[in-house]
Amino acid sequence: MNRLDELTDINFKLICKSKSSFSWLHFVDKDGEQLSGQIREQVAKYMEDNGLIQINGENCHLDLKSEQICQSSWAEHLKLKETGKLEKHTIDIINRLKNGDSIPLTKSETDEVNEIIPKLKNIGVLYQPKRFEYACDLTNRQKLTKLIEFQSLEKFLNWSDNEKNKSNFINDFSGANIGQVNQSSKKMDLKSPITKSIVHNTAKEPKKKSWIEILAWIIGIIAGLVAIYEFILKKFID
Repeated sequence: MNRLDELTDINFKLICKSKSSFSWLHFVDKDGEQLSGQIREQVAKYMEDNGLIQINGENCHLDLKSEQICQSSWAEHLKLKETGKLEKHTIDIINRLKNGDSIPLTKSETDEVNEIIPKLKNIGVLYQPKRFEYACDLTNRQKLTKLIEFQSLEKFLNWSDNEKNKSNFINDFSGANIGQVNQSSKKMDLKSPITKSIVHNTAKEPKKKSWIEILAWIIGIIAGLVAIYEFILKKFID
């Protein structure tokens, strides 16, 4: 943490403790000594630019947004920003949504809440029962539980995309008899029964001839021989 953020963290804690108007002229260093005029002005301007205080002449006070940061500290706020983790106030809001509360978004809400709530609505986790109000139905409570568990919107979105890919992963064997298999990490459901046609290509056995067929065949041969004798051989003999 740089020098300016360090001084901001020290004096922001003083303002949070006062819970009322505080003179930025009384800003101090980490050793408790009062800051010089130029540094005081620089710290006060930095805090105002970051939405921590509102300055009115020599006095300053918190607004509704910065009161939420008072629950932790400016140093903790910066650390969460760097790691991508959600602030405690944001986690509290998500818990309320999970428990069935409707949350209105106002200008006095923190930037993080104003950013994350519409994103959750856009991906179907939240809905709007009224204008500017957001809520969660029972089917999506598990998703909010996961978001609280991850404490990170980025990690939650990665998990959500991964779950969506698993549920949409279908092997479609077009034209085959085994149908479609819907696969997931937990189970495999067969959408159509697996069937397999087995064709036995065995050689056909010759048909056994009946004795009547054999007798007819013999008579035919004898009749042929007689005919040959009568019409051909007998003429040569005569």
